[in-house]
Amino acid sequence: MGWPRKGVYFFFESGELRENISDPRVVRVGTHAVSEGSKTTLWDRLRTHRGTVKGRSPGSGNHRGSIFRLHVGTAILNKKERWGEFPTWGRGTPAKPHVRASEYLIEKKVSARAASGSPRKRGRNGESISASENHLAPGRKLKGKHSIPSDWRDCIILSIQPSL
Repeated sequence: MGWPRKGVYFFFESGELRENISDPRVVRVGTHAVSEGSKTTLWDRLRTHRGTVKGRSPGSGNHRGSIFRLHVGTAILNKKERWGEFPTWGRGTPAKPHVRASEYLIEKKVSARAASGSPRKRGRNGESISASENHLAPGRKLKGKHSIPSDWRDCIILSIQPSL
């Protein structure tokens, strides 16, 4: 597929629906290449969020290179109260190989969340994107409620603004 070099992307979460209807709800809006001179492409950014498919650690990823992966993993750890098992999560850049190896299981869980959804669901999601969703209340399953930054807890569409 010929991907555009730049773009905005939307994340949906299974079980998060728009109020009073069964359409999926946007839970995060992502952007990339917002800094002057950035050479990253849309596909590069999406691939980083998705995680690895092949290589030494298939199904893993790098939360130090993806704010999305960092926040999803943080939400999983907070919800399950498993910080003791992954004390290095979100600490240090770059991470040494033994640290990355110790984080493999949580990176796989993040990848599983990022890769979910059938083509049919993705098509339906695309149809339901709407600016009017900003007035809807977040559902109980929203991972943003479990993330560290307090400004994520009560927001409807999650969007991280880069500092320029």
